[in-house]
Amino acid sequence: MTPARSRGSALVVALALLVVLAGIGVGVTRLVVVEAQRSSLGVQQLRLEQAARLGLDLAAHLARRGNCAPLSFTPADPALAGLQIATTCSLRSAPEGAGAVDHFSTTARAVAGRYGTSQYGSVSRSQQFSITR
Repeated sequence: MTPARSRGSALVVALALLVVLAGIGVGVTRLVVVEAQRSSLGVQQLRLEQAARLGLDLAAHLARRGNCAPLSFTPADPALAGLQIATTCSLRSAPEGAGAVDHFSTTARAVAGRYGTSQYGSVSRSQQFSITR
């Protein structure tokens, strides 16, 4: 093999190696981007879960004080900034002995972003409880 031919084959090998390394680089970059998005969605899901719990706690607190009205609000907590919380409450009273039992059913829904966008997320939580009067 002549030296010129040897240098030509080395160039082909070097270019092939460069293409393989570039492919690996692109693959790793895509993986990092996907994992960053996944992590961001996980944090958003946790924020929505906490916001829905906040809504349930507030609805239950108000229901125990006799207010079973629906609510819609934006939390003041900076950790829940940008979220909307809506709650519903239904009351069913039943006689029991000399008194009555109030059966409450509350639902809270936390929403982030606008539907159809990548920032959109929604979580709903429900609970039932009873209060004897």
